[in-house]
Amino acid sequence: MGRYDLLIMLGGLGLYGLRADSLHFTSASDPSAPDPATLAAKRMFAIGDPLILERRAHALAEAIPVPVESLDLALWNWSPPAPGVRATLGFPSETCDLDTLERGREALEL
Repeated sequence: MGRYDLLIMLGGLGLYGLRADSLHFTSASDPSAPDPATLAAKRMFAIGDPLILERRAHALAEAIPVPVESLDLALWNWSPPAPGVRATLGFPSETCDLDTLERGREALEL
């Protein structure tokens, strides 16, 4: 998880020409290294197969539209490692983009 976040951050800052091609979910059968984003994706997309999780994540990212790597943080926040823990990346916790929220609901058919 840390390496993925580091690479995404270095690319976002323009220090390296990097962009995520996928979320690189951990294996659904690897209980020794539970990844909160993978666990949240399995619940959200109702499937455990990492390949299908990747496909569904890409479809959601295209429908919203956001970079696919932004879903990593969203999924992590949906299933944080401890109650009340959220990563806001410096944004106030009350920040809400209603247009993006509505596009997300439409994409998920909610």
